[in-house]
Amino acid sequence: MTTSSFHEICAATAWHTNADMIEDVVRLGYIRPTDAVIDMTWGRGKWWTKYTHPGPFTAMCNEKGHQATPADNVTVLTNTDFRETGLPPDLFDAVIFDPPYVAKGGRETSTIPDFNGRYGLDDAPRTPLQLHNYNACGLAEAKHLCKPGGLILVKCMDYVSSGALQPASTWMYYEATTMLGLQLHDRLIHVGSPGPQPKVNLDGTTRRQVHARSNHSTLWVFKKPGRRK
Repeated sequence: MTTSSFHEICAATAWHTNADMIEDVVRLGYIRPTDAVIDMTWGRGKWWTKYTHPGPFTAMCNEKGHQATPADNVTVLTNTDFRETGLPPDLFDAVIFDPPYVAKGGRETSTIPDFNGRYGLDDAPRTPLQLHNYNACGLAEAKHLCKPGGLILVKCMDYVSSGALQPASTWMYYEATTMLGLQLHDRLIHVGSPGPQPKVNLDGTTRRQVHARSNHSTLWVFKKPGRRK
């Protein structure tokens, strides 16, 4: 969906990238031009390749060589754990939280180390439960940083680990609304490409698909109780 006309209806769509989705998030008013915004999981900054926020912006950049572009309105934090930033409470109108969503498991792969590197994770959680607890701590910190009435944008995705479907999106919703008392404001579904998959196992046998591929992710928009200013 494009942003050429403010009067277009924003509905479910297959955004090409997260950056395209953020343009519609801005159009919906979830990120306003004057908002103080923090991206707790900047990674490589791909969310912000189409929309440049004009207001105060804080970027937590933990991957070497992929820091935020310095600008007058950008504060860059490095070597900062998103579970405990050390920042005072109630600083930001909008908090962005896109944590790692795949448990590392007991083996190395060609893609997981690179994925974890985007978040500065040298020792990534290995099991789904450990990963969920890790991200839940980050969500609690997001609430801490968010102003009363502010919005927390949380990206998550279901995945398969050890042959079992892990409903990470559902867990995140429960954590936010039941454990932290956040209010559900909106939900956006981002449908991406499933990408190529190997046709054979490491031992040469034919690989058989046993689960539907989760090629969609969820952007939860939660509100911290209070009046949004």
